[in-house]
Amino acid sequence: MRMSCNSTYLLDQETDRGVKADELAALLDTLCTRPEAKVVVFSQWTRTHNIVIRRLETRGLGYVSFHGGIPSEKRPALVDRFRDDPDCRVFLSTDAGATGLNLQHASTLVNMDLPWNPAPKVSSPCCRRNA
Repeated sequence: MRMSCNSTYLLDQETDRGVKADELAALLDTLCTRPEAKVVVFSQWTRTHNIVIRRLETRGLGYVSFHGGIPSEKRPALVDRFRDDPDCRVFLSTDAGATGLNLQHASTLVNMDLPWNPAPKVSSPCCRRNA
């Protein structure tokens, strides 16, 4: 059921009723008016990447897709392209990008579905701050 919240495409791979992807596309239209804007988009599913990629290509926005199917030796080049290529505006990532990546140069982060972040909840005893 969580997949269907992103798009019907994630379930049947035929229809594309993806309100989240449409909202993301509208957000990117606004953000990418600034030439320096870089956006990281996280999703648990590579099929969500496919939905977003269609919208990126329609808009002529450059992107890289970073996921577990990418061989480890090719991953640094994707990060470098996102960082260094002004035409590469969007970094799509699954949880394969959860640790060890430096994406500080991105101006915006979008979580397409939750939970993405593997960090413990703030309410756990080990993470509470003393008042």
